[in-house]
Amino acid sequence: MTMFENWKYNNWKSKQVDRSDIEAYISYEIYPEDIEIFSKILYPDFMQHKNCIIRLPSDCTEQELDEIKILFESWENEKLSFEEIEKIMNYALVADIFFNTSMTSSFSTLESVATLIKFNWEIWLHKKFPDRKFNVVLLNDDGQLALTFFQQR
Repeated sequence: MTMFENWKYNNWKSKQVDRSDIEAYISYEIYPEDIEIFSKILYPDFMQHKNCIIRLPSDCTEQELDEIKILFESWENEKLSFEEIEKIMNYALVADIFFNTSMTSSFSTLESVATLIKFNWEIWLHKKFPDRKFNVVLLNDDGQLALTFFQQR
């Protein structure tokens, strides 16, 4: 992954006298706690409902689980297929994940992060549900990067 358009790294690098490599940037500027928090996006929790796999919000409450089930039922009552319901319920806009900071990021940075999330979801879904096959899709909806996944049936 090239970092040429990463303004934070380039700004930091331009001020360095000795080391200006990626490892030095990580060593000086990145906190393990930030990576730990972001792992909730890379490795989300799931629920299984009516043979569908639904990505859950971080630290999902019982009330939120009930609301997710109600929403699922409403789409099922509208005659949506399980694949369509999974696509909708597992949809995530990258800009929403980084709501307060995405405006300062380049499209290429957001695309790199979206690709990282996609790759991790593929691995995580395979690990959590080895007997199922999933399509993890990176979308560009009118310039807005988004991800979703659904089972191959």
